[in-house]
Amino acid sequence: MVEAAIDHKAVEVKAPEGSPSEYFGTKVFGREAMRRYLNKTVYAQLLDTMQRGTPLTLEVADGVAAGMRQWALDHGADHYTHWFQPLTGGTAEKHDAFAEPDGCGGVLDEFPEGACPAGARCVVVSER
Repeated sequence: MVEAAIDHKAVEVKAPEGSPSEYFGTKVFGREAMRRYLNKTVYAQLLDTMQRGTPLTLEVADGVAAGMRQWALDHGADHYTHWFQPLTGGTAEKHDAFAEPDGCGGVLDEFPEGACPAGARCVVVSER
């Protein structure tokens, strides 16, 4: 395994064409994307949380999750990661797909039991 890692060749990555100001941040769910993908109430309440530290309600969290999911799908995503920092001081990631095979040739877009970490909100919206 170590030998395989040592022999691994780096993949050349080319910068997109054009000025960096033309593409910088285009794949970021920032305020411009939030304005487009969140309803006005959710956006306003989220800004209030970000700027004033007001508690984030589950309704706003669900609205943000749905908007962010749609934004990701519109940008070609088919997988996601849940990145978190446990209280142990380390970090961890959990990688999943937006859809899972159902075992019969179809696809399920539901989170299986226990897929959502305790205290986290998981939202799936079917677009079919």
